[in-house]
Amino acid sequence: MEIKKNQYYFKDMDYYICETPKILLELIDERKDILKDALVQLKEEQKELILLGSGSSYTAAQTVKYFLQKMTGKIVTLLYPNNVLHYEILNNSSAAVIGISQSGNSVAAIEAIKKLKKEGYPVIALTQDLNSDTAKNADAVIALSCHEESCGPKTKGYSSTVFLLMLLGLEYALKENRISEAEYENVVLKPSEFQKDMVASLAERAEAVRDRQGQPYEDNMLKNWYEQNRERMIAVQKIACVGYGANYGTAVEGSLKLIETVRCPAFGYEFEEYLHGPNDGIDRNSTIFLLGSQDVELDRMRRFLDFANGITTECFMFTSDFTGKQKNVVPIRFKDNGNFAPLEYVVVLQYLAYRISKDRAVDLNIIKYPEYYTIMNCKTKI
Repeated sequence: MEIKKNQYYFKDMDYYICETPKILLELIDERKDILKDALVQLKEEQKELILLGSGSSYTAAQTVKYFLQKMTGKIVTLLYPNNVLHYEILNNSSAAVIGISQSGNSVAAIEAIKKLKKEGYPVIALTQDLNSDTAKNADAVIALSCHEESCGPKTKGYSSTVFLLMLLGLEYALKENRISEAEYENVVLKPSEFQKDMVASLAERAEAVRDRQGQPYEDNMLKNWYEQNRERMIAVQKIACVGYGANYGTAVEGSLKLIETVRCPAFGYEFEEYLHGPNDGIDRNSTIFLLGSQDVELDRMRRFLDFANGITTECFMFTSDFTGKQKNVVPIRFKDNGNFAPLEYVVVLQYLAYRISKDRAVDLNIIKYPEYYTIMNCKTKI
């Protein structure tokens, strides 16, 4: 694979962050057609759903895992494609596979899909490129339908993947009578007014970011908070992103975006896991981003924030909970619906990744190591 050394991406990361809400609205309207072939491959007698992916594809799978388990009643297993090729022993004949690759060009994902299909597993591909080997080797394809994203750090592709897998779970639950029509309408809403309202509000805030017109009471994070803390963010040395429930996947995805953009050490943790060892790494140079979604762990995370504030000045909790006046709480006006909250909270970390990298003069329009993909043979093309 030949790649020119000074190959440029075509658009900035913030363009795609701002475009995401429009894409999600389109997915709501087109979900029946997009998902129909995949639903044929998913059957009630299958007891396990295996999700394959690397990078943002894997973190998207982690984000939707609990929702898919609830909707499908199946065990949801997350696997890295390379492990499937060399290490995993799979012997569940009643499993279905979803291989996730936005580009469709991940070499390991392609080979893992080929292997599992040969072994008799029904394989669904979720990809943007319907002509890719990922799509061609699957039994059914879910078209990611998020249009081109010619930027290395993927944002709208990640959010679209999460949303489509959620919609797949809902459509399957309705098909198999796991939820009633009324329950389905209550989540997807006629036709998905809640999601439309949610992503529309995201679109408004995203446009405010782009135009630098956001007001503090509208979105503390996007304008007021970042501008007040700009120098502190530019100075970050190491970052931990911490979440619970579905926002564990969000935290890992956020850390990946920060690595790809700010290019400093960043790590994503499940909240409880962070309390068992990684917490000992906190020092005055630590920057910690806590995702305080409205869940059973919120009060506990608040206690951790108080603890961390005694060690570092750079521990912040982003939350829609406006109660109290705790130090370093950044209130965001999210709807914070439990099922779809990750689609909102990930915007916080995507935006921080974009702004910090821009203010540190990192040029995201240039592929940092164009020879890397040829040397490692991990992509068929970029």
